[in-house]
Amino acid sequence: MAIDVEGNPMARTRVLVTGATGRIGGAVAAQLIEKGVATRALVHREDDRSARLRELGVEVAVADMFDYRQVEAAMAGVGRVFFNPPVHPHALDSGVAFAVAARRSGVEAVVALGQWLASPEHPSLLTRQQWLTDKVFDLLPDTAHIAVDPGFFADNYLQLVPTAALLGVFPMPAGVGRNAPPSNEDIARVAVGGLLEPHRHDGMAYRPTGPKLLSAKEIADAIGEAVGRKVRHIEVPPSMFMRAVRMDAKRLKADMFLETGLRHYLSEHALGTWEVGGPTTHVRDVAGVEPEDFLTIARRYAADPAAQRTVGNIARALGNSFLMAFVPMHRLDKFDRMQQHPQPAQPRLSGESAFWRAEHQGDKLIQYSTGNSRRNIEQALTTAGKNLDDLQPTDLMLVEDFHTMGRIATTQLADLTDIGPDTKVLDAGSGIGGTARYLAGRFECRVTAVDLTEDYCDTARWLNRLVGLDDRITVHHGDVTALPFADASYQAVFSQHVQMNIPDKHSLYREAHRVLTDGGLLAIWDITAGDLPDPDYPLPWADAPNLSHLVDSTQLRDIIEASGFEIEQWNDLTDQSATTMQAILALPPNPLGLHAFNPNFPEKLKNLTTALADGRLHAVQGIARARRH
Repeated sequence: MAIDVEGNPMARTRVLVTGATGRIGGAVAAQLIEKGVATRALVHREDDRSARLRELGVEVAVADMFDYRQVEAAMAGVGRVFFNPPVHPHALDSGVAFAVAARRSGVEAVVALGQWLASPEHPSLLTRQQWLTDKVFDLLPDTAHIAVDPGFFADNYLQLVPTAALLGVFPMPAGVGRNAPPSNEDIARVAVGGLLEPHRHDGMAYRPTGPKLLSAKEIADAIGEAVGRKVRHIEVPPSMFMRAVRMDAKRLKADMFLETGLRHYLSEHALGTWEVGGPTTHVRDVAGVEPEDFLTIARRYAADPAAQRTVGNIARALGNSFLMAFVPMHRLDKFDRMQQHPQPAQPRLSGESAFWRAEHQGDKLIQYSTGNSRRNIEQALTTAGKNLDDLQPTDLMLVEDFHTMGRIATTQLADLTDIGPDTKVLDAGSGIGGTARYLAGRFECRVTAVDLTEDYCDTARWLNRLVGLDDRITVHHGDVTALPFADASYQAVFSQHVQMNIPDKHSLYREAHRVLTDGGLLAIWDITAGDLPDPDYPLPWADAPNLSHLVDSTQLRDIIEASGFEIEQWNDLTDQSATTMQAILALPPNPLGLHAFNPNFPEKLKNLTTALADGRLHAVQGIARARRH
């Protein structure tokens, strides 16, 4: 019997892999077989590719991904599914069919391949359907769901290896944008990690990337090293690139539906969309290996017979370059209209979409939430012997304050304020609502809590109900840099350990100033950069440096003052923080704590404490007043 990486026999060992004759699905199937997992591949037809799968030991099932009865039959006896959606105008139909079949068949887990760009506003129908498919799988009540959402693959760039090898050019409309492109194999490794340990990864959205952000020139240089000649990047218009895709459509397996999406993805490159949140550590986190660098990947493609410098290959490449001047780009807007592809009222590329950035800003959703905060906290409370039918606010102290020194820091900060029962308070960046509950309970005031992570908002509402404070606390899912409230709505704003994830700190504090009345209070408790080199990662607010946006104490104070505040108190509590956190680290294990719902929290806490103790990080407490001159 196959054994998962936790050492436990899989209850139902068979895994169904869709798209198994493709590059990623094939890699997933092969890696599962290597690990001794019984694997069934769903293929559209029998051919040489399905025969190769059988040679590996994969069971092959021929089925139409759009035919529910065939999908249901293919899923019989399956415990876990890798869903690789078809590139098709009706991809959403397939996603719904698989979700229904998974629900009825009692499938334990679905790992779904999606897109980093996925958004309901995107001009690409496929990208919008990817977003909806992800939400459909999220609705399955008893099935673990793990999303694997890569950006622009290394494979996409490396389709140009023959051109680079034969003509010495890498023609790509990339602009100044950078990317850390992942290999097909690394994408598959993350998917396999999710399939082997679905309950560990349930609710997570992983974005596998390469180890380094690369410009188009750096990609061209790596390809040149792989093929053994100088390769120069040429910035070409997207229309010219799409003409080349049309000419090479048979080799690329690119129909017009793929083309109509690809043209929009090229525009994302120039917007820098692939840079947002990248590179990640998700390949290492899930698969336990370092991601492949681009040069390593490129060397595999350099062995392609089409990339060898023969007389025939060079002649074909030159001929195609000449013919491209006479081949028009497909009329893709007309194609969309003829196919009756629906469009959003206001289509927006992901790089230009506030909605998309709210879901992906600084990768904070992935950084903080596992998607199972409520379930994990409920389990921790039960393990600690707490009665959920008679839960007291104090029962939550160890699990709800997601900041340095926990409840001690919140109490000290609240002591500096003049909050009373009639004060309207905004908790900006509220997490699961610990500060909001503390303030509402202590001062009997009304609190509005705002957080960017929807899972945390849902958990906060649940906890508010459990302790009987939901009548005093309102929870909003929103962005603290674009608050959905009227001017002068609050008398106090609390902000604890929020700005470290926000690059645009001016917007954070201008919004706080806007919603405060004249003389309203801003109370902050934050970590700032020290005078020494950067701290070690992961940290509680950032698994990697690209997710952290630290400034020093002086810079933070200047930003707050420039946003219209007058500083009343500014206290450096670094020494106290280091001592307190060292004491917390020395405590015996407890089922309650932030480790209940924050991955790798002990390591993060240790790195934070060390950096506070040696001066690489500082802890600052501040009170400021909004002034309107």
